[in-house]
Amino acid sequence: MLDSERMAERFAGLPWWPTAAIERVEIVALWVKPGRHFNVHYKVFDHDGQARPISGFLLEPERVDRILRRASRRHSDKLAARGACPHCGTARLGREILVQAFPLDYRLATLPDCLHPKAVRRASGGTIAAQQCEAVAYRPGMRCQIRIEEAGGSCSYGKVAVERRGAGRGYHLHEIAYRALRQRGSFLRVAPPRAYLPALELAVVGGVPGLSYHELLRRGQVTGDATELVARAAYELHRLDVRLTDRVYSVSEEIALVRSWVDLAGALYPDVASDLERWYASLLVDPPADCSARAVLHRDFYDKQVLLDGETTVLLDLDTICAGDAELDVGNFRAHYYLRGLQWERSDRFAPLEAEFVRAYPGLLSEQRMLWYRSVALLRLACGYLLRPRWRHLVPTMIAEAGP
Repeated sequence: MLDSERMAERFAGLPWWPTAAIERVEIVALWVKPGRHFNVHYKVFDHDGQARPISGFLLEPERVDRILRRASRRHSDKLAARGACPHCGTARLGREILVQAFPLDYRLATLPDCLHPKAVRRASGGTIAAQQCEAVAYRPGMRCQIRIEEAGGSCSYGKVAVERRGAGRGYHLHEIAYRALRQRGSFLRVAPPRAYLPALELAVVGGVPGLSYHELLRRGQVTGDATELVARAAYELHRLDVRLTDRVYSVSEEIALVRSWVDLAGALYPDVASDLERWYASLLVDPPADCSARAVLHRDFYDKQVLLDGETTVLLDLDTICAGDAELDVGNFRAHYYLRGLQWERSDRFAPLEAEFVRAYPGLLSEQRMLWYRSVALLRLACGYLLRPRWRHLVPTMIAEAGP
């Protein structure tokens, strides 16, 4: 599934390209939950230059059978006209790969309707005056973020996602964080909550101004003041009342997560398996003890989650917040500074930014815990980037420089 040329050959056998042969296949995104999910999103180009988005899901053969049976009973000319007919857009490759033409996604059953403005208007009772809905970020089998252009020119953003802890939980957490920060009069902001639409399982928040910190980093336009603002924003989130959250994330959970990634990456790439195992073993020599939850964590805190608007910082995707070690967020952010330095061949510039971020963080941090979480994050990133053909070449450097 990670071999574009091989997938082009396999896609060619589908009855979805009646007039033009496939020219190439590009991997756009993947979402992997080691031991549970392996999903890849592709763009399939034909010789006429047309691209069709298709997702592939690695599943047990029996599950593929069940999904295909359900899809075969759901043909609709009306849905077919929108490219959302399950019968027309679902097929299998071999025994274990289910393929679906976007926006079909067997785990996000409401996604086609979430991209249909009339359905959004109806589900919201007209409060979301959707005129156009466009997918802007998609992780197959996990979530899709949608830009919603409304009457009058305003813009909102919707997210439809798999929520194992209950429908609407992510939106509820976002609301809690929004209210807590607003009551404090904080310079840290989150997007204003608009509505949760149960019929579509769609959470909608208002649009917010700001420049992407990730883009500023990529362009080399980040100043020390901007980095200080991001560090202060992290602390501002961390010092919220932990009773606002409904979950504590522990060191043992972090170890279990990285263990699953090492198992998957080692099985797929035996040539680096021993290096990954050695790195993992080093994390077990003196891991930090689980402690009482001291901070409200983002838990997916990195450069793409931050917007800057003057003296205001905006955090995105607050649906993962929980209680735990502040060092986890700081270590993860530091790991991404290192990664960006490798990706953009600017390590000499990103090392000082990483140091500046730590200096600017106002709260007390355990150096040992922070470095441990940084190493865990880098190992997890190394395993994940092995699965990305474009960046796989970075992994040996990550192992040599950041490993034990």
